[in-house]
This record gives sequence, C-alpha cells and structure tokens, in this order.
Amino acid sequence: MSYVSSKQGLSICDSQTEVHMRVIRLQITGMTCSACSTRIEKALRRMDGVQEAAISLATSTAVVSLQEGTADAEAVASKIRQLGYGAEPDTRRKAGSQADEAQIWRFRFIVALTGSLPLLAAMLGHLIEPLGSVLPAFVSDPTYQLLLATLLFGYAGYPFFAGAYSSIRRGGATMDVLVALGIGCAYVFSVCRMLFPQPLGAEGHGSHSLYFDSIAMIVSAVTLGKWLEASAKGSALRSLQSLEQLRACTGRRLVGLREEAEVPAELLRAEERVKVLAGEWIPVDGRVEDGVGDVDESLLSGEAAAVWKQAGDTVYAGTRLLSGQITLRAACSSAESRLSRLIGFVEHAQMAKPRIQRQADRAAAYLVPAIVALALITYAGWALAASASEAVSRALAVLLVACPCALGLATPLSVLIGSSLAARKGIIFKEASSLETLSRVTVFLFDKTGTLTRGQPAVTGLYTAEDLPELRATTSSQAVPLTPPFAPPPLAPPTAAVRPAPQAPLTSAQLLQAAASLGRGSEHPLAKAVVREALAKRLQPVAARDVHELPGAGLSGFVGPRFVAMGRDSWLRAQGISCPAELAGLAAAQADSELHVAVDGRWAGALTFRDQARDDARSTIRQLSRRAGIVMATGDRAGAAGQAALDTGIGQVHAQLLPEHKMQLILRYQNEGHVVAMVGDGANDVAALAAADIGIVLAGASEAALQAGDVALVGGRLSRLGLASDIALGTMRNIKQNLAIACCYNAIMIPLAVAGALDPRAACLGMASSSLLVVGNALRLNRLERSRRSVPEGGRL
Repeated sequence: MSYVSSKQGLSICDSQTEVHMRVIRLQITGMTCSACSTRIEKALRRMDGVQEAAISLATSTAVVSLQEGTADAEAVASKIRQLGYGAEPDTRRKAGSQADEAQIWRFRFIVALTGSLPLLAAMLGHLIEPLGSVLPAFVSDPTYQLLLATLLFGYAGYPFFAGAYSSIRRGGATMDVLVALGIGCAYVFSVCRMLFPQPLGAEGHGSHSLYFDSIAMIVSAVTLGKWLEASAKGSALRSLQSLEQLRACTGRRLVGLREEAEVPAELLRAEERVKVLAGEWIPVDGRVEDGVGDVDESLLSGEAAAVWKQAGDTVYAGTRLLSGQITLRAACSSAESRLSRLIGFVEHAQMAKPRIQRQADRAAAYLVPAIVALALITYAGWALAASASEAVSRALAVLLVACPCALGLATPLSVLIGSSLAARKGIIFKEASSLETLSRVTVFLFDKTGTLTRGQPAVTGLYTAEDLPELRATTSSQAVPLTPPFAPPPLAPPTAAVRPAPQAPLTSAQLLQAAASLGRGSEHPLAKAVVREALAKRLQPVAARDVHELPGAGLSGFVGPRFVAMGRDSWLRAQGISCPAELAGLAAAQADSELHVAVDGRWAGALTFRDQARDDARSTIRQLSRRAGIVMATGDRAGAAGQAALDTGIGQVHAQLLPEHKMQLILRYQNEGHVVAMVGDGANDVAALAAADIGIVLAGASEAALQAGDVALVGGRLSRLGLASDIALGTMRNIKQNLAIACCYNAIMIPLAVAGALDPRAACLGMASSSLLVVGNALRLNRLERSRRSVPEGGRL
C-alpha cells in the first residue's frame, strides 16, 4: 500500500485490491471526553464508503479514509453535526485556535476560582473555629453562597451542561453527563435544603449543610484540567507550525523559453520547470536542469555547510538556495514533496491511537453508564437504611468521585506530548503505534553504508585490465574472517537485450565516465560516489538508456553503443562474467568496498571505495546496547563490514547479504521471540524495513526507504535514534502510570463513596486531584527534552 500527503490529507492506493481511497481531515468542536470520540468513530465507520475513521480527542480532529467516488468531506461533516458536534473540513492544524481555546478555559477557571474562594473560606471556617471568627458574616450567609454558586453554575459550568445535553440527545453518556449530574444534583439538593431545612435534615446547621462549596470545587478543578489540556494541545501543535513554515508560499513557473510567472507553490505540478533565485526557498522536489548554487539542506542532512548543486542534482522543498540561480524540473507537486510527507507523518502520528489507548477508550465508554447505575443503586440502598437526605448525599458522592476524566486523559495527552516532543527534536513517527513498538524492541539491525557510515564514500582506487599484473604482485592473502549467514543464490541476467559485439578495452577515464553515466540516476551511495569522482575529474556523464537496477546487486544498461553492467562481483559471475580474484583480496585487506564494471559481457575494471563512520554512531550503539541487541546486516564485503563494526562497537556482523537475506535474518530473530527494528536508508533496505516490526530511516534516505519506514530521523544524525528510543520508552511508561493512577483511584474511592465513607466535599477533592495528577504526570514528558539538551534541534523544526 502506498500513500501520498496532499493538502486534502492522504491519497491512498491499495496495490493488492486496486481500491483508491482519499483521506480527509476535519476539525471537530464540542468533544469533551473519550466517549465522544468513540461514539463519532462508530457512527462514521457505519457510513457507506468509509474505510476507516480515527478521531483524536487530544487534537480535536478527525481523519477519515473514503473510497473514491463515494462520500465526500461535507457528507462526513454533516454526519458529525447530526451527532451534536461541530465539524468543518480543514486540512490545516491551527495552534492558534488551540491557544484561543486555552484562553477561554483560563478565563472560566479564573472566574470559577474567584467565586470559589469565599465558599471554600466558609467551609474552612466551620472546620477551624478561629478562622470562622474572623470571617465576615456574609460569607456564611446561605443566600450569598447561593448567588455565587449560581454564577459558577451558569457560566463556568455551562459547557458541561451543553455537552451533557448533546450527549443524551444522541443516546450516549460522556464525562459531561457525570459532571453535569454531580453539580446539578448538588445545586438542586442545596437549594431544597435552604427552602425546606427541616424535612431534609438541615435545620440548625446553616450553610454547613449545603454543598455550594462542592459545586465550586468541581467546577474549578474541571475547568483547570481543561485549561491545562488545551495548553498542552497548543504547545504540541506548534511543532507542526514550525514545519509548515518551511513551505515556500510561491514559485516561479517557467512558461516557454524565457517567460516566467510567480504562482502559489500549491499550483506547481510534476514536470513543470521552476526557477529559483538566491535567497529563495525551493518550492518543490526536483532535479536541477540549469544553473548552479549553494543550497542549505540542514533540514534533511543536519549539516550546517551549504551543498553545491549543479545540473543533474536533486533538490528538495523546504531547503533554501543561498547563492546562485537554478532552474529545476519538478518531480512532483508541492503537496507531494518530501517535506509535505514528513508533515503528514507527524499529523497522522498525533491522530492515530496505540493499542493501549483503544483499550482505555473502550473501558471509559462503559464506565459512565455503569457509574450512573451504581449511583442509583447507592441511593436505593441508603434510602432503605437511612434517610432520603442521607441517600441523596451518598449517591451524589458516587457521581462526583467516579468522573472518568483521568481515564479519558491518561493516554491521548501522553501520546500527543511524546510525538510532538519527538517532532521538535527531528524524529517523525508515522503512527502512534510506532511509539509502542519502539519501546518493546529487543534487537536493532543496522545497515552499514549511509546508516552507520556517513553515506558519502569516496573512490580510493580505479583499476582496469592493464593493472592486473601489478595487483597480482601486491595483493595480500589476508582477509577479515567474516562470512555471510546465507550463500547468495544465482541471479538472472539483468536484461534480456541483445548485447553488441565486444569492442576495444576502455581506458581509465572512459571506464569512469561509463560507470558514472550508468549510475547517474541511482540513489545508491556508491553510485553517487562514482558520479562525484567523474565530475571532479571533469568527465561529464552522458545519457544512458534501458537502465535496470537490482537492489543489492547492481546496475545494467546501454551507454552509447556499449552494454555496461556495474555491481557486485558475485552478481556479475552469475551472468557468466569472470572477475579477477586479485582485486577482491586487495579490497578485503584494505577494508574497502568495491564495484566491478563489465562492458559488452567482459570484465573491464573495478572501483574501490571507503566511507567514514558517523561521529555519533559509536555513542548511539553504546546507548542502545544497554536495552537491546545490536546487529549489523550489510551487503558490503566482510572486510569493510568488519572495519565498520570495529569503528562503531558492534559485535555481531552479517556481511554480503542480499535484500532477501536480510529479510530471512529478521524472520529468524522474530521466530525466536524478538521484536526487531531495522535501521536503513537505501532501496536495498526496503524489504527489510517492511519485514521488521518497526522500520527506521534517516530522512535523507531514498524515496522507497522513506516510504517503507515507520520512523524518520530528520537531520541525518544517528544520535536521534537513541533519543527516539528514550521518548518511546518514556511515553509508554507515562501512559501506564496515568492508567494506574486512574484505575487505582477508581478502585479505592468508588467503594468508599458507596460505603458512605466520603461526603460530596471529599469526593470533589478526590476527583479533582486524580485529573490534575494525570495531566501533570503527562506534562512530565517534557523533562525528557531538558534532560537531553545535548541533542541538537531537528534542523529548523
């Protein structure tokens, strides 16, 4: 299955069933708890044409997958409105709207707190006699307390009554129902006690027998929780704004030879020519056709130094041309760029729910009606054993103490804060479930080239048939004792085209130019190194045709009239091409990688390469090895793999692996009960990334690898993998702590309320404390950022 981010969400095509789907995003208002989101999800999934629906309470948004030609965004929004919520088709997240919501709840909390202080002072005055003697008399006056409670009841408590009414009207029961029932019953019961003190057992007790102070505590605590929740949402969503700010607003579309028109970047399409001047942001991914210049690619590579770009080089949206002027051919639209996909991944991760959250949502949906039933049973039991007034007080305590606010907030806030913290640090989780999977990884498999190494190998040697006598004299017989766990199977010829008759051998310059021409369009680091070497020697690659690439093996195609193949010696031997053993021995002794080149069916030469380990590779491996096994799985030769293992501190190495061998290795670990993470960056890693429990790629990876991975490390720093693991472990630990707080609270306090050990005031304090404790514990995740200040920010994230 493949998907592409767009301004309307994600366009999905299932290659197995040929079903084309469209993903839409909507902003929802009026949701107050997990029961709201669960009810909307169920209703949308019953709609014709809806394949999947995900509702996020934490971000107040919906992501709905629709079959093409069925329902549209307006039909989905209309369905949500029928359920009593607001819904508007909108593809952009607005942290500003969350800030506005936070300000509204902040003001409601201030009003509630201001009105609560006199009521709480009166309550404490009854409990502490010296305090009661210094309080003004009007503070204890029931009429004065009624006025304050009515203000709180009507203004600060209004959103909960509106939510409860909407919930009951559509046949559901949400958190708002319990809040509204609690403060509503407390208000009515207190007013009745004021009017009829003798029948309700309040005669002679004054305001102490009233529960206006309980209303104040409930409303203050719940509005404070809503304020903190909205603030956390706004803070988390600002990480998306920082990404979206990298998008160019406009682009210079070239029409004809010289005419240009400045248009919105969203209108640029694939194959259009785009002009970029110095100082401008590049609006689309593409390939440079004309011009040269320095480009700031720190978003993707993490390198502060500018990258020189010329004809044939690839550039990406979200990078900036610092100097020069270029004309590029767009590879895709702005909405389909790599930057847009990264933004889509962050949005999708914040929307999706891990398995533990889905289980908690199901529990919360059943808890609300169960608590209402339990309150009725409590009232009936105490009405038989005591007075009606006592029965109402006990049932009221059950309603107040059992509000599932904490359970509804336990998971979504932690996921939102964790994924947003990761985004700020340059770690993009495609799915929220990837947080859960990464926290359980027991084996990390690393590719070598471009992952553990810099991915910028340099050509160290160029050998032709004329060099063979010298090689035979200098080749060492020593070899690094590493062997692959699987023998490479014979491969079919790379093409069935008829090869031309052999011609004269190529010189060194001709060999390098032919190899660069063949590898010009490849994303493999060694092929890019060949192209760089040819350009450095002023050898311009020419257009190759009928080029075929077999991941993990090599390339073949026609360069001019000659058929050229370049790749591993084992692959060429499988085609019946004899490669000299002397060069393999030399490369192994020097721990170099090598590529062999055949022309017209005969061995013509070879190139050797060397790559440096990343500066942060060894420290990252050391950190991860404390919690999981570390294995290198590479297609490179044993000598080069062994040297990389020594440089990075990896003890277990599997070399000379084809892509299918990496898959077999992953399956072997999985069959042994391990949770496997594959870390790679190239097209030859795609199968392994898909087979692993979780695939991790560097954001500068090939398009195929970026698509197959579950986590992208922006900025080209491997150290972010250690931080990603810390965030995943911390988030899941935080979720479990929140769920434990909520469950333990309910398991202890509800029986106490039923037994009559808690009055409504104590129940209010307990409910408020549990909700605030969960929100505060979720906010502790931000301490991970302060404890890892040594990890740089993710480019411009």
